[in-house]
Amino acid sequence: MKKTILLTAILFGFFSSNLKAYDYHGNVRVDYFFPALERYGEWIDIGYDDYVWRPYNTYRDWRPYTEGRWEWTNNGWYWVSYEPFGWATYHYGRWFFDDYYGWVWMPDSEWGPSWVEWRYDDNYIGWAPLPPYARYHRNHGISFSIKWNSGYFYWNFVKYNYFVSNDIHNHYIFGNNAERIYRRTKYRTNYYSNNDKIINGGINREFVEKRSGKKITTREINISDRTYDSKELKNSREIREFKPNENEMNRENSFDRANVTKGRELKNLRTDKVVISKNSADKKSEERTIERKTETRVESKENKFFDKSRSTDKKYDEKVMNRSKDVEIKNSENKNVERREINKSNSVKEAEKSLNKNTERTKRSIEIKSEPKKEVKRNTETNRNTSGNAEKSVERKTVKSRK
Repeated sequence: MKKTILLTAILFGFFSSNLKAYDYHGNVRVDYFFPALERYGEWIDIGYDDYVWRPYNTYRDWRPYTEGRWEWTNNGWYWVSYEPFGWATYHYGRWFFDDYYGWVWMPDSEWGPSWVEWRYDDNYIGWAPLPPYARYHRNHGISFSIKWNSGYFYWNFVKYNYFVSNDIHNHYIFGNNAERIYRRTKYRTNYYSNNDKIINGGINREFVEKRSGKKITTREINISDRTYDSKELKNSREIREFKPNENEMNRENSFDRANVTKGRELKNLRTDKVVISKNSADKKSEERTIERKTETRVESKENKFFDKSRSTDKKYDEKVMNRSKDVEIKNSENKNVERREINKSNSVKEAEKSLNKNTERTKRSIEIKSEPKKEVKRNTETNRNTSGNAEKSVERKTVKSRK
């Protein structure tokens, strides 16, 4: 009897240590994601030791937060993923769409029930993944480092009666069909903190119940440090979340960086505005990140880069614009002065050329005038010679006749 009780207590302690309902969710070291997600997708080096991940075997219209369902919990709206990598990519980090790579995920250490933005009206509710420019703060909720507007192709829309269905993926309105819904719906993010819990309030639960005509039950999040088959969650209302234990996270990272694909920088991503944390244990990575940010700042100072649409400090922007205008005016003035000096020097050179030409013409005219006089002299000399010869011939004739 005692053995049975002891065995029961041991088993109960074992399962309770590996499967518990927590109100507070700890963070995960970013380094842990590299080996954990390697089998499900490709890690890409986008420069300066910044990495993104993209899943294998996705279909053409695949988007984040599609294969799964929504549940209401003590942490607000929670995304239950049916994908094996969902425990990481929908509760940590941010998603970004790149024109070349498609949807890529950037890791982050902070846990959340889901990281999405919302749109809604009386008929439809929609969500889209938050970008790397979105930062969570316990006092202000979500804030953006740039002026952000996600395109309508980022979004999934459904009618309210399908919102909490297990097969919600069969009822999406997306792509071009989502554009008209996107334009008429209201925007909302509703993240806040309650006793150190991150809560995604999203669209009010009572409002969703009213529009869908369904009672929504609050579910518990069962956290386990043992992996599980996420497909098992399709036919149940259970919420099971994997979180590695401290020993596993502190274990030496076995990930081989040689397996990372050497890619290119994401042209659409403003890396200087990425605000999610990267608590990597690699100090070189952190130093290179700082170096990248320093280079970006220096480059921006040298080029006097100004982006009016994404600026947050209008006074500073006006100063930069005025300075750039002053520089342009000074440059234009300097150019005008240089042009005037060049024109002056050119005019002097042209005057000298014309003067030289005139002197040459004068010399030629003088030479031309002097040439006829020589000819006249020559003619007179020839005339004199001919007349002298004639006189001699006359004298010879008279002498002969006398004889």
